[in-house]
Amino acid sequence: MTMTTAAHPAIIARPIRVEDSLTVCWMISRAALAAARPQLRVRDGGGPIVLELFASPLEGRWFCEATLVDGGRRDRVPLAGAEPGAWSRDAETGLEHLEIPAVLHATYRRGERGVRLLYARTPLLTALGIPGGRYELIAN
Repeated sequence: MTMTTAAHPAIIARPIRVEDSLTVCWMISRAALAAARPQLRVRDGGGPIVLELFASPLEGRWFCEATLVDGGRRDRVPLAGAEPGAWSRDAETGLEHLEIPAVLHATYRRGERGVRLLYARTPLLTALGIPGGRYELIAN
C-alpha cells in the first residue's frame, strides 16, 4: 500500500538491473515536487515525476548520477561532495549492499528472475524538500 496524501506524496522505489549497474527510481507526485521546489516549474498534468539514481562501478568504486525525469525532460540533480561508494555481498544471507555515502543505500538479492530490491533510501528526497516517510516498493 502506498501513501497518497498532499502531506505525504506517494514515493515508490523500483530497481532495474543493467549488467553491473543499478538504477533505483522513486516516483514523486507533481504536487509535492511543485510545492517543495517551485523554481523547477513542474508542469500540470501527466504522471508522476521520477527521481532516478543510476549507480555504476569504476575501478572497484561505485559512483552515482541523479536525474529528475518528467516525461521526455531530464534534469540532473547536483551531487556536490558525493563520495564514491562500495558494493558488498553477505555470503551467509546472499544479500548484496550498495552504499554510496549521502546518495544511496540499497539492499537487494539476485535470483533467477533478476534483482529484487529489498530496501532503498536516499537523502536526496529530503534535499529536494519531499516529506519523509516509509513507502512500499514496486514488486518486480
